Amino acid sequence: MRSRLALLLGILSLSLPCVVLSFQFAAFSTSRSTMSTSFRHPFVGSALSATTYKLDGNEIRGPITPISNFLVTRMKDTLTTTTGGILLPDQSKTRPSEGLVLSAGPGRTHPHTGLLIPNACKEGDSVLYGKFDGTKINYNDEDCNLIRDDDVIMIYEGSSMSLKNSRPAKDYILVEYNKPTTETNTGIAIAAAATKDLLPCSGTVIMLGEGRTTSEGKISDCRFEVGDEVKFRDYAGQEVNVEGKEYLAVRMADVLSVL
Repeated sequence: MRSRLALLLGILSLSLPCVVLSFQFAAFSTSRSTMSTSFRHPFVGSALSATTYKLDGNEIRGPITPISNFLVTRMKDTLTTTTGGILLPDQSKTRPSEGLVLSAGPGRTHPHTGLLIPNACKEGDSVLYGKFDGTKINYNDEDCNLIRDDDVIMIYEGSSMSLKNSRPAKDYILVEYNKPTTETNTGIAIAAAATKDLLPCSGTVIMLGEGRTTSEGKISDCRFEVGDEVKFRDYAGQEVNVEGKEYLAVRMADVLSVL
């Protein structure tokens, strides 16, 4: 009887570690499955999958960082759209360019006072600038431009410019201009060919920029108000199309008088 009991205890003692180990293995397997849903390798999504940056087809070590008051803008399509949604090709050789600001420098330092004049634009702004302003580059296989904030005429939000979401940049004002006269004071009609290249030089102010920053860091006072009739230098205005209507963007310094 004692020999049988000793034999039974010996069998149990040998099988017990196997049972314990099997439970430990099961617990470890469960914890591994739980960890796999929340744990990620530290290199996944970081250095091993970093974005490759290219400038004019050549790889560069990182994104472009503009200095001073420069902006990196991604060029927008210059096609215009009718109210019915039909795309029309651009027919104007002097039409300004539009772009989305990808990155902006901190601003320029005034040459005499050393004061930092903040950049007028920021990342994410949509801007309108002169057609021939800036330096064209190919950045990450996209057509882009390096321009200064001094080149920007209008700043707006969204994909297209309207009177509600836009504002003139710096010391620009937006003018609803008076069309050139088509007849003399005596009633003689002027040929259309004689006035086709004649830009208007007067109109009504409908929007004001904030003004230009002075050497002391202050914004210069604006001498006009919305609704003023103004006279400005010949050929001083830059044609701007907003919601299918033509306006002129004029610098405050080019305005000669209030009518």
